[in-house]
Amino acid sequence: MQLKKKSKISLTTKSLFIAGFLLCIATCIPFRIYAQRCATVEYQKLRQEKYPYLESETNFESWLKRKIEERKTARANGVTREEATVYTIPVVVHVIHNGEPLGVGINIPDDQIISQIEVLTEDFRRTNADASNTPAMFLPVAADIELEFTLAKRDPEGLATSGITRINGERSQWSLTDNYELKSLSLWPPEDYLNIWVTDLSGSYLGYAQFPTTGLLAGLDAASESKFTDGVVIDYRAFGSEDKYPPANVINSYNLGRTTTHEVGHFFGLRHIWGDDSGGCSLSDYVDDTPNQGGSTNGCPGTNPESCSSTDMIQNYMDYTDDACMNIFTNGQKARIRTILDNSPRRASLKNSKGATSPVVVNNDLGIREVVSPLYSSCAGSVTPTLAIRNYGNNNITSAEITFQLNGGAIQGTTFILNLAPLEIDTVKFDPKNLDLPGDYNITYEITAVNGVADGNADNNKKSTLINVPESTNIPINENFNALTSGQLPAKWTLQNPDGQKTWELKQNVPNGEGGSNNAFFVNFYDYEVEGDYDTLLTPVLDLSSVAFALLSFDRAYAPYPQVDADGLIIKVSTNCGQSYDYTLYESYGNELATVPETFNYYTPSGLSDWKKECLTLDGFLGNPNVRIAFIARNGYGNNLYIDNISINNSGNTSDRKDLALIDLSRPSKVVCPQEVAPTILVKNQGCTVEKQFTLSYQFDSEQLVTNEVTFDSLKPGQSLEVVLPSKSFTLGEHIYNVELPDTNDINTSNNSLTGAFYVNEEKDELPIREDFENFNSSIWVAVNDIDRVVSWELEATNKGTSIFLSGSGQEGWLVSPTLNLTASEQATLSFDLAYSYTEGSKDNLTILVSTDCGISYEEVIFSKFGEDLSTGSFTSTPKADSVWSRMEVSLSQYLQEDDLRIAFIITKDSENNVYLDNIQTFVTKHNVTRDLIYPNPAPGGIFNISFDLPQKETVEVGIYDTRGQILGHTVFNNTLNQTYTFDYSHAAQGMYFAKVVGESFSYTKIIWLLR
Repeated sequence: MQLKKKSKISLTTKSLFIAGFLLCIATCIPFRIYAQRCATVEYQKLRQEKYPYLESETNFESWLKRKIEERKTARANGVTREEATVYTIPVVVHVIHNGEPLGVGINIPDDQIISQIEVLTEDFRRTNADASNTPAMFLPVAADIELEFTLAKRDPEGLATSGITRINGERSQWSLTDNYELKSLSLWPPEDYLNIWVTDLSGSYLGYAQFPTTGLLAGLDAASESKFTDGVVIDYRAFGSEDKYPPANVINSYNLGRTTTHEVGHFFGLRHIWGDDSGGCSLSDYVDDTPNQGGSTNGCPGTNPESCSSTDMIQNYMDYTDDACMNIFTNGQKARIRTILDNSPRRASLKNSKGATSPVVVNNDLGIREVVSPLYSSCAGSVTPTLAIRNYGNNNITSAEITFQLNGGAIQGTTFILNLAPLEIDTVKFDPKNLDLPGDYNITYEITAVNGVADGNADNNKKSTLINVPESTNIPINENFNALTSGQLPAKWTLQNPDGQKTWELKQNVPNGEGGSNNAFFVNFYDYEVEGDYDTLLTPVLDLSSVAFALLSFDRAYAPYPQVDADGLIIKVSTNCGQSYDYTLYESYGNELATVPETFNYYTPSGLSDWKKECLTLDGFLGNPNVRIAFIARNGYGNNLYIDNISINNSGNTSDRKDLALIDLSRPSKVVCPQEVAPTILVKNQGCTVEKQFTLSYQFDSEQLVTNEVTFDSLKPGQSLEVVLPSKSFTLGEHIYNVELPDTNDINTSNNSLTGAFYVNEEKDELPIREDFENFNSSIWVAVNDIDRVVSWELEATNKGTSIFLSGSGQEGWLVSPTLNLTASEQATLSFDLAYSYTEGSKDNLTILVSTDCGISYEEVIFSKFGEDLSTGSFTSTPKADSVWSRMEVSLSQYLQEDDLRIAFIITKDSENNVYLDNIQTFVTKHNVTRDLIYPNPAPGGIFNISFDLPQKETVEVGIYDTRGQILGHTVFNNTLNQTYTFDYSHAAQGMYFAKVVGESFSYTKIIWLLR
């Protein structure tokens, strides 16, 4: 069986796995079937094939073997007795829930978490009760790893903690592609804690872990270097032990906490016991005392099977057996873990972490909680260093001596008068300091005395920060990168690369259609496995204090990888030299960002047609001398993103490209009532020039072409203009329009013409209404296709009878109601049946708009679902079962005063999957909650309801009679369709009565019992 593919679908070109991890998706399997759990080996092979210069698995394993031998020799010579050292690893468990109460669903209770930590210690110390189940043949190699685990007893600030955090991630599920986002919600320093995140992993995987980082460990080059993602992720249904905590909501086969044992094994460098060789016997887990095994083992066989001429150790924690079958690590695995624990950054430091010990509260313990300012970046000039301090001791603090040191220079001490009770927080400010010149400044703060004596705890007394004062420049800036060589940045520009991995870099010989050798900056998303990471290219500080106009333009090129839509480009602006970036100028992802079609191949632009120019005005920042612009690349592990020709200038009439675009005929809309209307054309400046006029030609149907000169004060890049044409009336039926910008001299002429259709329709109706498409009349409900008929509305037989759908892809279709009068209704609800089968990556959309002016404009959105959110179930071709349909309801109560209402169902097709609609209706009374025509029956208090569900509107008469045939009441209801009417006969005596109902096409009499 194959691993479920998440974000990549080609094993020949891309790894299937989240980035930069030699991770095992621990029990990387769908919950109800057995499947391949990990792709560690496949991932490494692919990287080695693509990048032969990477150090191989063989090189790494020979290095590790040598280290293990050195360790054995040291023990034999009495240099060390490592086995006598039991290390305790502090664990922090981050429960990422979706707002559930404590103990419900994902938000698992503390006792379940505690049971998991107990299992870890027992399994790694071989004190597990089922150790007695280890077959006798394996007992000689069974190992006590001499690692224990405890929930952290002190947090990163040094305060007492339960070792459990609970965060509302405001999502019901998380996938591998959300790795960075998930972990950024809550992370404790991985140098000091084993971080374990517990959440809902989309029903696809039970867990995954990040392998040790490189450091001295040659051969783990493919492992993520990012400390921001280091740790283990476990699905909440496989975390904890049902034996230790019986109420635990865990999956039967994974109910004893061994998923976490397996993943923590990966965290400390263990490989799968069968060597990940897909059923062969050619590869190894590089442990001598684990038998060679032909593949993973699922379930829990009654006897140990044989493969590769030996008995399989199916009880090993690094196999795939059920939890109840696992019970052993080996001495060889112990040697690997202990060697990793001694050599790997963020593993070795765990041995000495204070997180495993409870804090000791002492007298006179003042600590620096955080540096408030300056942080990271600062404008040149005077700054006021500010610290947040806290009293961590058990007595009041009235004074403190705190020193300030800049770039290793003279130490300046300041005495601060305080009044801090235990655990209180305050801020202290130093005298202003000058950071006059651009460059990096290292500032060190240290508490040297508290209450006139030495601080009782020196661990929290010192903090250092590195401050960058960026260089400043005036505009214009025109940067094409062609003067740079590999590894260089433009003068005064800087990079931010938090994870130390792939980032913005110079790419030479990138075709752009201009001839010669062209350089561009790009981010290699194609091989950048740390999904969700951000890398930033920063301009110098820009002085816009004396300019009246400023424009940012740049070229971009990007090809999406199929079914990956998380790659992004964001442009943000700082007005304080980069201390914060509070303004977003531009943000685009996936297909919206694309300039060429998607491809499985590593993308490099092929010429001018691959590039698109973006122009953004900087009007909101004029007058500010401290503007800085950030080009932020968001990695989705898709395909490569390029930028070039970055220009920041203060002229609106430069040689940059001109591009006026016809966007839409905004009035009248697709379906309108017969009335006089002023047609309105929406024009947008998508270029990089400031425009003041253009020529517009338009024609309706076969009328004469009209050409006008349109003048205006100013149309800046990114701005839009509505051009209102003379009012006119249109006859009933379809009308075709053609609009052109004939003389723009645009660089892009493809958006200089606009052709479409709209309908004039005079159909009216009163609520309630129903359209079931059995005898569909397109003159009442108007089905509008695009002018080229790329998509079209069609009727098809489904289990609902006849349903309507929009065929084709790449365009949108409108289905518009007749004009509705709601003024006679006291309530109104729109209801419809929807069927849509989602496939990964599809972006089909259903939006419902309302017009209150008889269709001139549709400006109010009352319903919108997109992509996976639109899905109602899985089906092929045509829906044939009720289970794949969903009933949708939308309130129309806010429109009860409207008498010219139209409702438009708009489907935008992105894929070949069809969106089906049926049984569109409105209710003007409450819905029938039972199948009974008359309910409740008997009727308490004499109050009951009579419901109708007629094929078409009728006049209905209802008479209530007693057993003697005398009439108690008679009511006539016009326009009855799907209403529920309430009757109050509380004045009548208790007993049996008859309800006689007579319509135009039916009649019936029912007994009703009235109760008092």
